[in-house]
Amino acid sequence: MWFMVGRRTRYGKPPPRTAAERCKTGPAVESQRRIVGGGGQMATTRGSQLGPGTRVFVGGYTTESQPAGLHCLDWAEDGQDEVRFTETDPLPVPSASWLVAHPHHPILYALSETDETMITPIRIEDNGDLTALDPVATGSSGGCHMALSPDQRAIVVAHYTGGAVSSISVDPNGDLGAMVDLYAFPGSGTDPERQEASHPHQVVFREDKLYVPDLGLDKVHVMTLGFDRRLRTEHPVDLPAGAGPRHIAFLDKLMVVACELSAELWLGSEGLFGWREVERVPSTSLVDGPRCYPSALRIIGNEVFVGNRGPDTFAVFDLDTQADRLQLRVEVPTEGEWPRDIVHVGGMVWVANQNSDTISVFRRGDGSDPNRTWIHDFRLSTPQPACILIRRPR
Repeated sequence: MWFMVGRRTRYGKPPPRTAAERCKTGPAVESQRRIVGGGGQMATTRGSQLGPGTRVFVGGYTTESQPAGLHCLDWAEDGQDEVRFTETDPLPVPSASWLVAHPHHPILYALSETDETMITPIRIEDNGDLTALDPVATGSSGGCHMALSPDQRAIVVAHYTGGAVSSISVDPNGDLGAMVDLYAFPGSGTDPERQEASHPHQVVFREDKLYVPDLGLDKVHVMTLGFDRRLRTEHPVDLPAGAGPRHIAFLDKLMVVACELSAELWLGSEGLFGWREVERVPSTSLVDGPRCYPSALRIIGNEVFVGNRGPDTFAVFDLDTQADRLQLRVEVPTEGEWPRDIVHVGGMVWVANQNSDTISVFRRGDGSDPNRTWIHDFRLSTPQPACILIRRPR
């Protein structure tokens, strides 16, 4: 176990703005939390429920020289100028690009995005140590995302390279069984380089359906998972040619799709006859910069958060469920490169910057700010982070 220190940025004159900071809705402002009162006690982040006792699990890509794909950071101290995390010994899970926690058992599942995709169960011991159990094959290659079914009886995996979705059984104790079913999607899209075949990128359960955005086919597949853990397909949601749907999120009757190839957010509304497009908007306002590749997508309340690789920002949109409209509120530099994942927990935003080996942490600005700007609080170092999973203090 060793200490990791995240230096807080300070109030004062900001550095010169970069192109990424000159967003039309205004830049992020680096800041340190202020001391309040006469006792010198640290003020907590406005609206934050995180602090010492928080566990941050980070899945990352691995190499021969860096074989550990799972890191666990424990928030130990919360000071004026720095935060301190302790890290347990990282586990040699190959390229753990997605993590899922069991809601009722102390088990974490790590998905390896490898030629032969595996799921490694991680047992969280009573003393907090992590124990890797025997991995289970998922039946295809390039698994990039997974989800635990609502009844916790199966894990479903999206395989980007293999063009397939599979289901793996989970017993009542959270232990993994064997693969039960595998469904491969036929076809190709309009982009000969990126859409030569199906590329499922995510699996999302919503009510009794399973939704699978397919970057290669410009579709969001609609499936069901039976009690027998077998997969069945229904009529898909068709997106514009060349859109490249990567991630999706829902709010009421609305579905937001982050389209990697067209660099857009697609907004759809569900009606009696299925889904229809109501709006498409750019995922970034930085049209003159590097090409944008939207990544992670989250909806918190009526706000939509999307990562923009290339511009290296995250954008926050207001989602109007009455008018079915998306409105850009603010776009914030991620203080790193290639934001692959974004997590909003406890009033804070955590960004996994894959190519700069960092996690940037942001908190809300002053409540009087009409743009609800996000302020860079601190940064952590971790190799090639791909996903973040946060467990709140008990």
